[in-house]
Amino acid sequence: MNRFGVTSKFITLLIAAVCATLFCGVFLGAGLGVAVLLNGMALLLTAIDFFAATGAKHFKAERILPNSFEQKVEALVELQVYCNLPRRQKIRIADSPPKNFRFQESINGEAKETPATISYTVTPSQRGAFHFGNCYIEVVGPCGFSVKRLTLECPGEARVYPNLEPMRHYRLLASRKQLSRDDLSVHHIRGIGTDFAGLREYTPDDDWRKINWKATARAAKLMTNVYDVEKNRDVIIAVDTGRWMQSPMGDVTRLDRALELAAVLMQVALSAGDRVGLALFDTTVNYYLPPGKGVAQMRHFLQGLYGAHTQLVQSSLPAMSGALRQRLSKRAFICVLTYLDSPAEAAQAVADLLPVSKRHSLFIASLTDLGLDALINTKATEPQDLYLKAAAAYRKMAGLGAVETLVRNGIGACAAEPGELLTRSVRYYLTVKQKPW
Repeated sequence: MNRFGVTSKFITLLIAAVCATLFCGVFLGAGLGVAVLLNGMALLLTAIDFFAATGAKHFKAERILPNSFEQKVEALVELQVYCNLPRRQKIRIADSPPKNFRFQESINGEAKETPATISYTVTPSQRGAFHFGNCYIEVVGPCGFSVKRLTLECPGEARVYPNLEPMRHYRLLASRKQLSRDDLSVHHIRGIGTDFAGLREYTPDDDWRKINWKATARAAKLMTNVYDVEKNRDVIIAVDTGRWMQSPMGDVTRLDRALELAAVLMQVALSAGDRVGLALFDTTVNYYLPPGKGVAQMRHFLQGLYGAHTQLVQSSLPAMSGALRQRLSKRAFICVLTYLDSPAEAAQAVADLLPVSKRHSLFIASLTDLGLDALINTKATEPQDLYLKAAAAYRKMAGLGAVETLVRNGIGACAAEPGELLTRSVRYYLTVKQKPW
């Protein structure tokens, strides 16, 4: 759609026409006809200038977006406008990012020739898939009296993932072999296990059932298979998306923090050689990614994370437990990212998870509220401060009591703020990883 606008040059022309009209009326005695003629000529000249300005069919817009966006992380966006006419164009460009992206109030720029480019930064506030709108340009007429405002279609999709900076940090640690003092990629225990490691000469202490008869025939002496402890395991990261995960934690929700932790655990497990899967659940398992390896698995895992959203329902651990029991054919390490607010709720979780805990290794990571330690350590000067200290201490003791209940029943657990919980969860996983299965 073309919209009309005027420039300061048109205002100057109109003022000149008015002044000429007054001059002719006062000194030359000209009447209304001269006024109409002069002002009409100014308006006609402006109209001709408007229609002579370049139309939308001669412009093409291209928006350059990052491969992915991350929640609460600045990203650079570029918008380029091309014109297929040889003459120079003075244009003004404006863009329209998604509404839940933070950006400067005026996203525009000017250029006297094409291709014209504007750059700006946006900060997504939510995860998910969002769409950029059209872009808008203003083209100044050849005489500079009018402005033609054009709308150009420039579709663009933005996929916003959780903040992946912690995941990249642990990827760097894994590449430098700094995740654990023991290099998990070369740590083997010879003589037991099910993963084939090689051949060696048979000794009287070896199990005769491990004799490799084909290798024996080739070597003309008894050869036996050597096996490693099975180090490549299945890891399932189950994320609670129920109503408890809607509560805010800083400028994001508890679910957002859980997804950041899930991305880190995925990276650590893949770096250690394990197969990683994902489950998102509330009253049922809404999304399930079977365990797998490689870059493709990481991509599918992150795609599952960016689309996760909470529901105003109470999550069902029995439903999650039953779904995983049906889908997992071999023993796995299952990490459940949720929130347990009391020992009573933890005791119920023990009963709900009993069927799956008999076969699989479980770890419950509970995201506690931010700032509890700060409130507990604050000096109380007012009655309200004393109340806040008592409430914070109660919440922290309830979380620790829930963890104690789980651990006492043979389920690994930890309750902490996001940063500390991330470190503890990674350490727990690496500890389990080093033990024979």
